[in-house]
Amino acid sequence: MAAPSLASAETLYVSDNLEITLRRGQGTNFQILRALKSGTALQVLEKDPDNGYSKVRTPGGSEGWVLTRFLMTEPSARAQLNSALSRAADFEAKYKALSEQVALVTNQKNELESSRSNLDKSNSQLSKELKHIKATASRALEMDGENKELRSKVIKLERDNQALSQENETLTDRNARDWFMVGAGVAILSLLLGLILARFGGRRKSSSWSSM
Repeated sequence: MAAPSLASAETLYVSDNLEITLRRGQGTNFQILRALKSGTALQVLEKDPDNGYSKVRTPGGSEGWVLTRFLMTEPSARAQLNSALSRAADFEAKYKALSEQVALVTNQKNELESSRSNLDKSNSQLSKELKHIKATASRALEMDGENKELRSKVIKLERDNQALSQENETLTDRNARDWFMVGAGVAILSLLLGLILARFGGRRKSSSWSSM
């Protein structure tokens, strides 16, 4: 009989078409240690090709013998399906998370675009108001210049009016004084004329008395 061959820590999987037993030895007459479900990963410790058994170690550390024909090099279709479903669920969860992030980023982008639009409108309105304020300020400066010029003209006119008033008062006083002088002269002339006439008249009377 050929001696059992030692396996190089090969990993094999329980076939997906049944549930096999892990026994203490090579044969059905040995004690069943436990049942192994389809897809269970087993570490092969050695193989006995003559008896068709392989010594394996379970993930929990139990060692025993199983029929080699019930082992395969790849996980069972059921295990692969479960793994694929698990990966699919994981991808779906990641896709959902990414979709939520995309939706969040999209909403933030829309909010930023809306804020930018509002800022553009506010900027346009402020530009119009600033332009109006500048125009108003420019007009105010022009009006202030015009007001200053008008005030200067008014002050000049007031000064001219005061000068004319003073000149008019001076002329009025001079006219009154001239008329007073004329009146005084007329009065003096009248008085002198009266004296002359009176004297001349007295002489004529004296002459007439002396001729009689």
